Amino acid sequence: MSALKILVIPGSLRSGSLNAKLAAVAAHALAKEGAEALVCATSLEQGLGVAVKVTDGSWRRIAPAFVKVLRDLDVVPEADGLGHHEHLPVMGGDEPVGTVEAVVTLRRRAR
Repeated sequence: MSALKILVIPGSLRSGSLNAKLAAVAAHALAKEGAEALVCATSLEQGLGVAVKVTDGSWRRIAPAFVKVLRDLDVVPEADGLGHHEHLPVMGGDEPVGTVEAVVTLRRRAR
């Protein structure tokens, strides 16, 4: 399993952001959150790049999908502290009433 390393401009990460969490757990790659629910990463060890975009621009949906894709590609390990981003609570008032979880299926391009 390769590790993911986020190269960061000092002061550019929000505390608790997906980028900050990935930077804390990974090595040998780059990642960047963009506008309108776009996140991109590259695993330098694997020689691959990933872009995940939620078409309606919802940030609440992007983190679970992005972490799931990174896990499915063996870029980040299971026990890495990203669980908070994988299963986000849906609140009904002050009580959790469900979770946002990724349903992602990766496909290989035909050669």
